[in-house]
Amino acid sequence: MDTVAPSKERPLTSARQSLSRPLLILLALFVVALSGPVSGYAQNDTSKEQQIAAVQSKLDEAVARVKAIVNQPVTHLTRTPDMMVGVYGPGWFHDGAEKPDFANVDIRSTQDLLYSKYPYVTSDVNPGEVFIGSDLEFNSATKYFYTDRTVPKKRLTEAEMREINQLYRTIAQSTEQLEQLKGHGGSSFMHISEFTGGAILMIVSLIFGGLFFVWPALQTS
Repeated sequence: MDTVAPSKERPLTSARQSLSRPLLILLALFVVALSGPVSGYAQNDTSKEQQIAAVQSKLDEAVARVKAIVNQPVTHLTRTPDMMVGVYGPGWFHDGAEKPDFANVDIRSTQDLLYSKYPYVTSDVNPGEVFIGSDLEFNSATKYFYTDRTVPKKRLTEAEMREINQLYRTIAQSTEQLEQLKGHGGSSFMHISEFTGGAILMIVSLIFGGLFFVWPALQTS
């Protein structure tokens, strides 16, 4: 009686079980590779938002300080008949204002003490009151921050003008930093590349995983 030798081929189920580990490994690698760019993207965005908020706060503080210095209150006096008064009009200032060159301007060079030639000055928008001419100034480099144009502006001291110069440099630097942080050129390309790399890895993993899974069936068919 002939003895039939047992087959050395493993059943399909056994082959699939033996190949399930490589498939799981590939899937695990895919998850790790994909989660890296995604988590990195989120961390980069959070970090950038924090940087933007910090720089914006610094810029806002500098602007607020400039406005506080430039728009200091001036002395109002009641006009009397015996006063020698210089009258300006219509209003104190022309409409509009040129944006200062924050990175380079020295506002000390543009300070105009035109009102000091009169003991008192007034305007058609201030009937019945006057201001002390020597206490006032006009400055084309700070007009951009005039908030109330119905009154003249206080004459700034040397120290105040130096402070504004420094604040202007801060405004220039902060504005440039914000433009760089809000720019999306290089960072977007990096994020797109990371996402594309993850997608490619997923496709390759699925292809190889599928081949490992169906190869035993193809061999036995």
